[in-house]
Amino acid sequence: MRSRTAIAIAALLTGLSTLATAADPPQRAAAVPDLATLTALMTGDFDNRRQFEAQPPAKEPQFLLMGLQRRAVQVPALGTHVVYAQVNDAADPARIRRQRLFVLVPEADGSVVMKSWSFTDEAASRDILGRLADLERMPATAFRPSLPPGCDMRWTLAAGTWSGRVDPATCSIRGRRDGAPMKLRSTELLGPDGLRNEEAGFTSAGEMSFGLPDGVYYEFRRSR
Repeated sequence: MRSRTAIAIAALLTGLSTLATAADPPQRAAAVPDLATLTALMTGDFDNRRQFEAQPPAKEPQFLLMGLQRRAVQVPALGTHVVYAQVNDAADPARIRRQRLFVLVPEADGSVVMKSWSFTDEAASRDILGRLADLERMPATAFRPSLPPGCDMRWTLAAGTWSGRVDPATCSIRGRRDGAPMKLRSTELLGPDGLRNEEAGFTSAGEMSFGLPDGVYYEFRRSR
């Protein structure tokens, strides 16, 4: 991943009422995450072509041209709510940069924890976008965690917007180049027309090793 460059991506919560007798203390209704809306906003085809072409010419542009393909899929070995996610260089599905499987797990407080999985045999899965039905038959051994514990993304709904975040306070990874410990931050904001996301890594001293400045995002518009 290039230095200072990252790839970074409306619903109402419903509640379940609980029965109580006059002698029982009042109980707060459990929040039910709207996974259908979250999944619909998250999936489709996206690219940041407009953002890429609007930036001034530079030897090292702040934003690369990227594309996303995301599909709701059936993967019983991983869980009930799963999304296949592919990141492409030059917005070309044939130029795959990253493949992941996102497993969405609803929480009692109305948030959703998203766990990320990779393929154990990445070379054999490069063409999986054209045969997603095969995922339904793959065993658990076909997948491995993409990130260490503490790096799950937590999705919350506020003011009609779903936002996901990996907290650098809990997510520690190893740098690809030197293996040094690094804190990882990742953010994604979903809307009906597309998504915004960013990803950044920080040294133990708090210096940014890669990523975008605070408040700056890749802006992906929905093309399908």
